[in-house]
Amino acid sequence: GFTEKILKGLHVFEKFDAVLGGDSLPQKKPDPAPLFHIMKELKVSANKTLFIGDSSVDIEAGKNAQVTTCGITGGFQPEQEIIDSHPDFIIHNLIELKDHIS
Repeated sequence: GFTEKILKGLHVFEKFDAVLGGDSLPQKKPDPAPLFHIMKELKVSANKTLFIGDSSVDIEAGKNAQVTTCGITGGFQPEQEIIDSHPDFIIHNLIELKDHIS
């Protein structure tokens, strides 16, 4: 519910095909269940999924789901923790994402 309120307040909620917050499922990251839930809902396979996260727990969840992981700096964890979690690639802002996806 909290995530939806934020996205609606930013007037971007309608741009998302699915939204899953931390309280949506009993399993929490780094368990891959939330990712599997979204992939199933959107009918997207792991090899077509990119998980972007700003924490080592996010990267671990993506790896546990066997999807491509992208670390983004500037979140609540220091950049070194993102580096140490070994995502498939790292960006420093969302504009850089265009260089990694087609």
